[in-house]
Amino acid sequence: MEALDMTPAPTSGKQRWDVNVGVGLFQAVVHCPDLDLLTHLLGVFPQSSVGLAHLVAPSATYDVESMRLPGTVEYRVVRNGQEVLAASSWGQLAGWIEADLTLSAARFLGSRYHLVHAGAVAWKGKGILIPAESGAGKSTLVAVLTLLGFAYLSDEFGVLTKSGRLLPFAKAI
Repeated sequence: MEALDMTPAPTSGKQRWDVNVGVGLFQAVVHCPDLDLLTHLLGVFPQSSVGLAHLVAPSATYDVESMRLPGTVEYRVVRNGQEVLAASSWGQLAGWIEADLTLSAARFLGSRYHLVHAGAVAWKGKGILIPAESGAGKSTLVAVLTLLGFAYLSDEFGVLTKSGRLLPFAKAI
């Protein structure tokens, strides 16, 4: 991964970073006060960047706030202006944001393209879908194929255009 611009976003006294999360053509911005959450999101969503200008208008905006209380930290998440989560642990916060970003990306892309629950790779410019139920081994097969030189597109969804072109829905395997 190339060096990232770790410049904090302007705030009213608190340090925050803008994380630009990309899943396929879906783009979201997470205004993030926590370097651990920032690192987690960059690991899960490989098309993400920190503090860089948006190439497209984001499909969703998340504002994450943390409040330190004696012996604990409370987190609050606002998505597109509406409070959607109050979390009392970092694990709950990170898991929820990861799941919500994935679901939001699927809804966004599903309104424009045909989604297939499948692994997806490419070989010599041709897309290959590997449809299967959850737990059947799609992620494992996709991981092995990428080790053999196939291009990774997704281990969750195949995103198909009307013309049959396969688009990426890349998350970390």
